[in-house]
Amino acid sequence: MTTGSVPNFIEVVLNLGANEIFGDSTVRQAYRHGHKIIFYGDDTWLKLFPNIFHRNEGTNSFYVNDFTEVDYNVTRNVAIELEQKDWSVMILHYLGLDHIGHIAGPFSPLIKPKLEEMDEIIGSIESYVSAWNRNHEPTLFLVCGDHGMKDSGGHGGATSEETLVPLLAFGRPCTNKNEDIAQIDIASTLSVLLGTPIPSSNLGSVILELMSELTWSQKLFALYYNAEQLFLQYQKIPSYSTTDAFTNYQNAIKLHSAWLNANSHPNEMVPDIILMYQSAIVEMKNTLTSSLLEYNVQAMTLATVLLGHILYIFLSVDRQFTTRRNYITVIISTYISWAFLNQILDPESQSALFLQELDSNSILLAAAAIVTLFVNCYLCATRTIPIYQFKTLTSLEILLAIGTLLHTISLCGTSFVEEEHQTWYFYWITLLTFFTHKTFREESKQSKENPSEFYTYLIIVMIVHRVLRKLNSTGDKYAHLPDLSGWLQNQESNIPMTVVLVSGLSLLILIDYLHEQPQHKKYVLVLDGFIATLTYIRHAVTDTVFKPSFYFDSRGTVEMYYFWAFMGTYLVHNTYRLAITMRHNRHKIISHSLFFILKKWVIISCVLHRPYNVILLPLQLIVGVVIHNLTKNQNNSGVKVYLYLWSSNAFYFYQGNSNSLATIDVAAGYVGLESYLPVITGIFLSINTYSAPILGLLLYLYDYSLQYPLLSSKSMLSLCTQYTFWRLVPITFYTIVTSLQRYHLFVWTVFSPKLLYEAMYCIVLFSVMFLLQFNFIFYEWRSTQTKIL
Repeated sequence: MTTGSVPNFIEVVLNLGANEIFGDSTVRQAYRHGHKIIFYGDDTWLKLFPNIFHRNEGTNSFYVNDFTEVDYNVTRNVAIELEQKDWSVMILHYLGLDHIGHIAGPFSPLIKPKLEEMDEIIGSIESYVSAWNRNHEPTLFLVCGDHGMKDSGGHGGATSEETLVPLLAFGRPCTNKNEDIAQIDIASTLSVLLGTPIPSSNLGSVILELMSELTWSQKLFALYYNAEQLFLQYQKIPSYSTTDAFTNYQNAIKLHSAWLNANSHPNEMVPDIILMYQSAIVEMKNTLTSSLLEYNVQAMTLATVLLGHILYIFLSVDRQFTTRRNYITVIISTYISWAFLNQILDPESQSALFLQELDSNSILLAAAAIVTLFVNCYLCATRTIPIYQFKTLTSLEILLAIGTLLHTISLCGTSFVEEEHQTWYFYWITLLTFFTHKTFREESKQSKENPSEFYTYLIIVMIVHRVLRKLNSTGDKYAHLPDLSGWLQNQESNIPMTVVLVSGLSLLILIDYLHEQPQHKKYVLVLDGFIATLTYIRHAVTDTVFKPSFYFDSRGTVEMYYFWAFMGTYLVHNTYRLAITMRHNRHKIISHSLFFILKKWVIISCVLHRPYNVILLPLQLIVGVVIHNLTKNQNNSGVKVYLYLWSSNAFYFYQGNSNSLATIDVAAGYVGLESYLPVITGIFLSINTYSAPILGLLLYLYDYSLQYPLLSSKSMLSLCTQYTFWRLVPITFYTIVTSLQRYHLFVWTVFSPKLLYEAMYCIVLFSVMFLLQFNFIFYEWRSTQTKIL
């Protein structure tokens, strides 16, 4: 809105740390031409435009639990500044409404009082603006938002609720015509009204509806200036002279010149001139905004090649023998890589990989690319795919592998990406139906009159699936439909939400109690009860569940301090138990360590989840028990990875996640924090978003450790490799799809957000695997040392 330019998609990530805008902008132009600018609100403005404002007071905007502090500071200063006469531009950025949306959603009872507060402030400012205009002090007061909000409270997608916001103009007469305008149009319009140059990077068009007081001559000059400024960028496009935009631009200038040279300046010519200018401006704007991005095809190709290498390495095994041919293959592949790198790293190339600017970061990235490529070439040349292992696959394993590959191929279509949850729901319920039917047939053959307990579990899981898919409406097409979470939040009483949360916590305590060793059951029950109480209080202080009347008012930070302190004590206790295990039964050390890690992941997820999503954690654990029973015989052990992968993907979407950035639960990143801490916030967001997939991985590894107690760290690494392979397949294929579809109409609204989700999923998954492997190796080493001693 200040530069008139369109940001790149990567700004989604980079805007977490605002950097100074060195390019041209309306704010900088106003400052250069003598305007005294004052600012109050989101301190991001102070980082974007340092040393620009005559007076300012900024407040950190990334602490979303704050509904009042930023707004109070703004309002307090506005009351003072409205009485001052030494400024000409005032910028105010209120944040409370946005934060309430993230934390409680747009239907929260907190929304109406905040909107009434904003109405009162706008009315107060408007009364001053009206008085100034009556006293012949021309003043314009603009009210707008930088984004909208989905019903879920998030934003970042491409729905009309997120991208369409009102623009209110007070103090200037304008036509009673409602029409859509682009955010980039604001910069050029403000520049004309302030009498300052339009920013050189501007791609927007002036809003004539805000310039009804201008004469015909002034309006035409504003359009000419706007069109000329856009044409300076437009003429860099190949074959621009053959486009309709160029023709309209030339004709508008000719008619404009004829009108200026006419003695009487006939008014009947003006609408045609305006129409030609506007047509040329709109066409140039659309062309420029659609051709802004320059893709580094070499870097994209290299990334895809590296992913292909890694995929092959994960699928293959070391050769058992070394021949001269192996060495020749390594030398040839290394030479080809070197030649390839020489080509793409050629400094004279217009898109030299990583080396457009010879700074330390570019050199470091180039060096990392070279080393990685060479290592990958060596590994690929010295490994082979074990074809013989494919012959041992069962028909069910082959079918599940084909299903996983079909899901990967489905990502070519935007509808399958937007509604990916439908694929996993279909896959999961199909698997449950298959195993239920299989179990029923096996029991019938054994002439059992009553269904077994396991058969009953399968039926219950199928029913639970039908309920959970309505817990959070997700996707794109049906995200607006009513769901259970919305019903729970809209209840006047918070008793239903309390029942759901207490049920989830009680189930977790029961599951832990049943799976604990007999000698530890009593005090583990006490520990779990204490953790559950702290978790409940953490949710109670946000007024989402019942809070006792005697409990003091709190923002939840004190409770979280107690929680993390107790978690530290819990960690020490678990370490002590592992030490005892190493002395008496060192072979089960991996199984015990996995059990404790799994428990900690569930506990932390409970604290970060919305209260209605806590119920998903015990239910996913129950599904893990069902999968364990399904695959505990030797014939079905190879099916484990698919069952845990498919079920965890289903639970990922049960939670309300999607491939739209609008469904990221930003509030989870600030649980127990008093200020914005980027690293901790990022970790919390990652844990909350990918809680189900990582829990699926932990259950998969724990399941194997129960079935094969003598597993070593090397065996666990092999299991992680198998699990990772089915994560690398979709992201490798999807990288190719996104590269080929980079000019697709929905590349920024569908393909790119999905790629960002996939990349972040891999980062979180690999980080957890690395920590797990480090943990396994450490305890194995300690176990060996204990045995020696």
